[in-house]
Amino acid sequence: DAHVLQRLSRKGPRALAYVLALLRSVSSYRAPKLTLQPDGASQPLVVPSAFLALGANGPWTGGGMCIAPHAEHDDGWLDFVTVRSLGWFELLRKLPKLFNGRLLDDEAVRWCRASGAELTLDPPGGVQADGQIVGMTPVRFSLRRAALQVPLPESSQ
Repeated sequence: DAHVLQRLSRKGPRALAYVLALLRSVSSYRAPKLTLQPDGASQPLVVPSAFLALGANGPWTGGGMCIAPHAEHDDGWLDFVTVRSLGWFELLRKLPKLFNGRLLDDEAVRWCRASGAELTLDPPGGVQADGQIVGMTPVRFSLRRAALQVPLPESSQ
């Protein structure tokens, strides 16, 4: 995702801009080996040729993509989603699953839930958070339950 964000135009509808950047990125992307070690797991999740890795605290991400449909903002868990490397045709065929909440049913996808995890890429790669490039791997993801208090109007409760 960081590779795509580096090619993202800030003009036009966000979902369309992301899909266009995604398509532009496929030819220049070199899939790394991904190792995700979730907290409490005895074995790491290893993807020999990774296309995407995501730690989500909610189901939706930029532009209306429903990548982690089971993630909940207030449960204290992160949903980690990985997608193996995809070719052009396969990517285009699977693209609707990014938006319709059915991504986790795909054979190219693996996911787990944990309070945190260590992620490494070989070779190292960029890391993004909330649409901004924030560093390089290796990286540690963690979540503090109820650390952010958000006031809601009475009608939302």
